[in-house]
Amino acid sequence: MALRGLGPKTGARTMAGNGDMKAHVATYSSVTGMMKWGSVGCALVVALVIWLIS
Repeated sequence: MALRGLGPKTGARTMAGNGDMKAHVATYSSVTGMMKWGSVGCALVVALVIWLIS
């Protein structure tokens, strides 16, 4: 039984091999930026909750 959709152009070889590295880098940069600011926001909320409880 052959698996459909699995051909020579699938897998790790083609993830960044399509010449679209600028888009990949931009997406990675925006995701890491959102994670950074999300963690700062989360830390502020935690500090506020701890301040309210004490």
